[in-house]
Amino acid sequence: MVNLILKDILIQKKTFLYFIGFLAMWIIFSNTMGNLYIPLVLFCVSSNFIETALLKDESSQRMIASLPVRRSDIILAKYASIFVFIAVALLLYFAISFILEAAGIIKIENLTNSKVISIYIVQTLFFSSLYFPINFKFEYSKVRYFNIFLTLIIAFTPQFIEGYPYTKNIIPNIASYLAAAAPNLNTAWIVIFLLMILLLISFIVSCQVYKNREFN
Repeated sequence: MVNLILKDILIQKKTFLYFIGFLAMWIIFSNTMGNLYIPLVLFCVSSNFIETALLKDESSQRMIASLPVRRSDIILAKYASIFVFIAVALLLYFAISFILEAAGIIKIENLTNSKVISIYIVQTLFFSSLYFPINFKFEYSKVRYFNIFLTLIIAFTPQFIEGYPYTKNIIPNIASYLAAAAPNLNTAWIVIFLLMILLLISFIVSCQVYKNREFN
């Protein structure tokens, strides 16, 4: 399984330079516009890593399925890669931010806080939970427009919620409700727990559909 995860990472090497430039541009832009766009940018990077890894496998699915590896292990490697890609995107972000701060171009404290990182992680996990079962069931070409729609909706939802007076209180209200429902638990831990349940359900569904899928 480790080799499968490593494969997913190594096939991204051609896109690393592109994302370094992409992140640098948006970090500089966000330094003057605020950190509202940072989760969006990080999500674009990690979701692209996830989609690229799956898309590269489409052309060699028969070969991958014939490997002496259980199909459930192939799926598990994909889900484990989610956390690797989340970490890679964050490492790129912080590395570029520190370099730009050292050059006197930005102030990193204006861009980074726990809320920004939390929104990004929630977006990526939620996206992956929906993305994988659909794409393991069907060929990428058949659900291409669904993937684009899903990515755009999840990418821009936080900006939509924060940007409009009628929706900006949605997240605080949900947090208050969760805090009241479980007063002894931190709201963040409740959200993480719910996401892990969603990810587990997604993994089980993906295993089932991939197990029954036939490759031509």
